Amino acid sequence: LSNRFTDDSMLDMGQIAPHGCFVHLYFNGNYRGQYHVRERWAAAMLASYFPGSEEEFDTINANNAGREFLTGESQDGDLIEWNQIRSSLTGNNPYDDVKDLLDVGNLIDFMLLWTGGQSESEFRAGGSSANNIGFKFMIKDADGFLRNSIYDVTHNGPLNAMTRFRNEGNSDFNILLADRAHKHLFNDGA
Repeated sequence: LSNRFTDDSMLDMGQIAPHGCFVHLYFNGNYRGQYHVRERWAAAMLASYFPGSEEEFDTINANNAGREFLTGESQDGDLIEWNQIRSSLTGNNPYDDVKDLLDVGNLIDFMLLWTGGQSESEFRAGGSSANNIGFKFMIKDADGFLRNSIYDVTHNGPLNAMTRFRNEGNSDFNILLADRAHKHLFNDGA
């Protein structure tokens, strides 16, 4: 239920996330239980929703695991743009330096959702500079999101980007953050 909830919440926020449903599985007449069938977050999924071919998208499979920076594992494509984002976030103007490579509105929505639960800090990200589609994020494994966790899960989010943006003090970022929070947290928002 946690994965379906987080996926549906991202969709309700107007973001991309895997569509899915629960199914009852029968195999050779024997009931095998209920399963959650969902789209697989990969370049093929992104190419089905955005302009461009599957080969033009890079997707990353990552786990913050309490570390501020991680390399991430390339699932599709390569790590060139991802590493460019990582490098640009350490500069003096991280927001201005990455806003064309990273979908900052998507990251804000992702963080609004992610910090509301107790799931592991695993995420997926993907984008395509060839098609001007900044990296977008989704919760990979929402285990424990809807229940009290036996773990004290803490994480800074993907690449610690939100902290870096906040520390920069860019007024465009501050307004975008306030707008996204107001949209989703008030007046029947997602």
